[in-house]
Amino acid sequence: MTSRLIKILVLASALALCLRSSPAKDSILDLPVSGYPVDGMMLKVYAIERVYESLDEKDRYYAAFDHAGISPPKNLKPGESVVLCAPFKMYNAVGRPAKRKAYLIVRNIGVERAQDDRVMVSNDPEVIGSPGTFLSEKLNPSESVRLLYYHKGAGKKHQTLKVSVHNPNPYEIALFTSRGLGGPCADGIYAGHKATRRFLRQERADSGRIIKIPPYQSYTVAEQELKDSQVSTGIIKLRQLTGRGATVTVTAGKHGEYGEKKKEDGRLSGVLDRAYVDISESYSLGEPPLNIRIGESPTLVTENKGFDIHRGNYGLMHRIKLDINNPSGRAKKASIFYVASGGPTRGIFMMGNSLYETGLLDPKKNKSEKIMTVTVPSGGTRTVSINMMPQPGSFYPTRFVLLEGSP
Repeated sequence: MTSRLIKILVLASALALCLRSSPAKDSILDLPVSGYPVDGMMLKVYAIERVYESLDEKDRYYAAFDHAGISPPKNLKPGESVVLCAPFKMYNAVGRPAKRKAYLIVRNIGVERAQDDRVMVSNDPEVIGSPGTFLSEKLNPSESVRLLYYHKGAGKKHQTLKVSVHNPNPYEIALFTSRGLGGPCADGIYAGHKATRRFLRQERADSGRIIKIPPYQSYTVAEQELKDSQVSTGIIKLRQLTGRGATVTVTAGKHGEYGEKKKEDGRLSGVLDRAYVDISESYSLGEPPLNIRIGESPTLVTENKGFDIHRGNYGLMHRIKLDINNPSGRAKKASIFYVASGGPTRGIFMMGNSLYETGLLDPKKNKSEKIMTVTVPSGGTRTVSINMMPQPGSFYPTRFVLLEGSP
């Protein structure tokens, strides 16, 4: 008996055991994912997203999910499968709950990893007071795109901000997607930090969901409320796996009625032809501190609007490589600080398999935070790699400062 057949039998047995005591309204859902691996926390998130999407739109408001009731494995590697049970409650008009369960067959397909090719930005206008379409761009076949949006609501009537992908083909297409959302929140720095943290948690393992969009249909990748004077923001990866010509849009409106894009206010909405900034520096202990500025270089403009400069380089992944040399005759320490320069900011950094988050930094108050101290052996070199992304809501430029010692 092959290992593949054994896996299928085990999944079928587990599913049968789950259904034996299931009420008639329970559902069975397919959940294809990809990641190297997909960790347990993200499996929970993807399971809840999938169940939420399966509900009728009018029922979604009345659903409450039991996060603790979902028991995923620690990790799900490519080629592995698992059956998850997702309990939730459906409340009726008078607030009485009915217990429900959904069973999900989760399969890690292991889509080939790929770098992002372009960055799409929706920040024009930043403040949205009336319905409109604020970004509409096509996805190229097989390319990977990173989308960043940052908008603030205006007015007493709440609007809905939607990111959608439309399939114009007469056949089904497949889409890989991961997302980090923040808000609605009055604190734009916190909203942007939350979105960036959620996105980078998936980015480090290239994890996400596989979505199938029927012919001539649209799929809502993200949906958030736009409240008066509050920020809704997100960072989303989109990769069209099959088909061609899918369109991604960012729209806002009331009751699903979306108008045309409103007049620009000088902010940027469009496409940047690169997704990464690579920085490589060498530093020898005993030299003056090394400063690396973030959010100033390179100067980027959108493809179709040469006058729109992307200040701050928001949404671009900065891959920083530092070679720290010790020419002395004894081991020495070196420290790396993250410093606010352009205004209040926060940072989150991928260092190996770990994420490091700073507190709130302000040039006028708590200006800097030490993020790392390393020991460099005598006559040796220590290489440090940091991946980070200027996050929506924070102010730039910022600086990394590398110096000798451990202040």
